[in-house]
Amino acid sequence: MTATTDQLSTLLKNTTLRFRPCHEPALQDLIHLVNNACGGKYGFVSSHAANTIALAVFMSLVLPAKYKNLRFVLLVFVLINGYSRMYLGAHYPLDILCGWILGFIIALLFSSLMNIIVNSTNQIKSEHE
Repeated sequence: MTATTDQLSTLLKNTTLRFRPCHEPALQDLIHLVNNACGGKYGFVSSHAANTIALAVFMSLVLPAKYKNLRFVLLVFVLINGYSRMYLGAHYPLDILCGWILGFIIALLFSSLMNIIVNSTNQIKSEHE
């Protein structure tokens, strides 16, 4: 799932060709970089945002209810990760939001696929018993 999310977000970056804030000529002098690192040239959509929310949503959907506290921890992780991308000048807020949307959709698709596989496997097992 993460590979799918990562590859689709990279495809969007290479299709839209929107500069990251730290590579935008008008903003470069206003952004303080950590260790002079900015990342790739383009930033729409955020792969970090897409990957983290895909993982969080997928795990929230497939884990049993007894792990409800983990869902909260995952949500906090997603929010902190998204904020850090903006704070570091690597992404605009819309990059993060669209990354979250992409990751959310992919997580829903993969959890649905997993449910189909599990249900069909259980059905096959019950037919052979």
